[in-house]
Amino acid sequence: MRKWISFGLALLWAAPLPLSASTRQTAFPLGTTEAPYGYYEYLPGGYGSDPDQEWPVVVFLHGLGVRGDGSAGQLPRVLTEALPKNIEDGAQYSFLVISPQSPELIPGQFQQQLWWDVGVLDAMIEYVKLHYPVDLDRIYLTGASMGGGGVWNYAKAHPEKLAAILPVCGAASTPEGAKLVKVPTWAFHAWGDSTVSAKESVDWINAIAGALAGAPSNAMANYPGTYSALPSPGATSDRDRTASYSFNAVTGTGSWTWQDDVPQLAGSPTHPNLTLFSNASHDSWTRAYGNPRVFAWLQAQDRNLFNDADLELIAPEEAGTANGSAFFPMQGAFDAQPELRLAGEPVGGGPGGEAPSFGGRVGYIDFGPEWAKVRIHSTWTRYRTWSFGDQTAYAELWWDDDFDFVNDSGLNETGVNFNSARGLDTRTTEPWVLDSAPAAPVAPRARYLLLRSPSTMADRAKEYAIVGTVEDDEDPLPPSLELIEPEGAGAANDVPYFPMQDAFDAPPTLSTAGEPAGGDSNGSDAPYLPNRVGYIDFGLEWYKVRITSTWTRYRNWSIENQTPYVEVWWDDDTDSLNDDGFSETRVNFNTAQNLATGLTEPWLQDRDMGLTPAVPRARYLLLRSDPDMTNRAKEYAIVGYVDPNATP
Repeated sequence: MRKWISFGLALLWAAPLPLSASTRQTAFPLGTTEAPYGYYEYLPGGYGSDPDQEWPVVVFLHGLGVRGDGSAGQLPRVLTEALPKNIEDGAQYSFLVISPQSPELIPGQFQQQLWWDVGVLDAMIEYVKLHYPVDLDRIYLTGASMGGGGVWNYAKAHPEKLAAILPVCGAASTPEGAKLVKVPTWAFHAWGDSTVSAKESVDWINAIAGALAGAPSNAMANYPGTYSALPSPGATSDRDRTASYSFNAVTGTGSWTWQDDVPQLAGSPTHPNLTLFSNASHDSWTRAYGNPRVFAWLQAQDRNLFNDADLELIAPEEAGTANGSAFFPMQGAFDAQPELRLAGEPVGGGPGGEAPSFGGRVGYIDFGPEWAKVRIHSTWTRYRTWSFGDQTAYAELWWDDDFDFVNDSGLNETGVNFNSARGLDTRTTEPWVLDSAPAAPVAPRARYLLLRSPSTMADRAKEYAIVGTVEDDEDPLPPSLELIEPEGAGAANDVPYFPMQDAFDAPPTLSTAGEPAGGDSNGSDAPYLPNRVGYIDFGLEWYKVRITSTWTRYRNWSIENQTPYVEVWWDDDTDSLNDDGFSETRVNFNTAQNLATGLTEPWLQDRDMGLTPAVPRARYLLLRSDPDMTNRAKEYAIVGYVDPNATP
């Protein structure tokens, strides 16, 4: 099996050149880049210092009042509201923010553009993926008013591209909850919004919950407070509250829980979530985007689309026309292979030829003499610019030990395909679109995969990609787990008292299964002072540490929900400023929900990284406490192993 050689992504990530700028965000007017919109970019601290670092990105969609033609004169309207305004006012974030501007008129028409165009927006997101070092597992979409509606509409069209959504006071077309069951959602709306009724958001989150449970759901049925009327224009309620849906996949049932105000949800698996502010204002964005808990939740969402560190591009030994078939140059679909990003998603690729498009013909893909070791995790198609509408997947696929055009093996394959995109709108981009992601990797049943095209084949496909793994002859033994004891811990340099060292002063023993137990009951309690920062020092050889799970031990008679740290990051110093931008979303402590310890002091798992351990990005792990930090945690434990062969 051949492997494609990677030459890096430097050319793909070459930043566009700005023509104008705000004080904190850079403007790229329409026409100065290949982007389909004029837009602003915000780059977090530390951006660019590590050429290999991939960054989470938030794409923000504005409301109706700040539309414009994307020119240098009108683009600054975007800075006057919501998230871009927060940045102008001094807010700092540890993620990229891209804020495009929608036009006032539908292009080529004299009609008002009242909705974000999903096709153009998709082209914008593809542009961002190609021109910025984006963590493809952490693309977030948010917007307010018209922008909130754009979030709903885009998410139901392309749920596979998003790690989470934050729609704020948005209206959209008919809710389609089944399309968003795998997209973590937190919606915000004012109870009595007279511009866009809060019923829009209520209907959407009910639709998602109903799709999860397979039965109608109503978040308002157990609302715990008082109100003048159910969410509708002009109505009010007694206070701000948040509804969260918990679904049990084993029993197939779910339930709604209401909490006061905007709770800490960063460590919570609930989905969907809805915050209803008690007033009748249309402006829900000021409070939504002004609350750090909201962005802590957002950054904690990670698709982990193909959670396997060993993923690679599976390059065919060769490909071509099946014997006995008319000309069908399958080799043209594999002559300009992409780079593979950490998320297991292809990006870019050379000019190359185009994938074959003749109808009623057969091509083959040769997986080589070691075909039995291949495991296919996903298949993808790259489409040409200005491609629209539904494409045509292959009509028949089968495995065979020869490559003639007759299916005489009977080894039909339904788990993979190519050229299957629906509702395509590529504009000026050449996006890679996911065709297949089987629940279990597909193992070839013979050396050759044969593909018969439909009678009429769409001709917009440029290249195919196969992502997967190649199994070794012998699987290595898993590393022995151990307790990772910090070199030191304490309060960040510029922070008042926050004794993180107390969380590690009574370490437990570790079972053979890697679970902590016991520990000196006379140790001090873990710190709990609000809005402060502590550090954990992993020592001089921090780069060798691999974290597979984190745990918290709770005091007896502890009840209810606990509060995780709202921000966690890696840094090369111990001050309280996240100036390196190495945000950590997989490691946390104090995350237990519905706690009831009674007489015991149990160890409860906070995070399980399993076979894909968290790897330190610097020596120190910094943790910022929640404004309402609970005080029931007694001790923390970090479980993992040390890789002696790791290098900085």
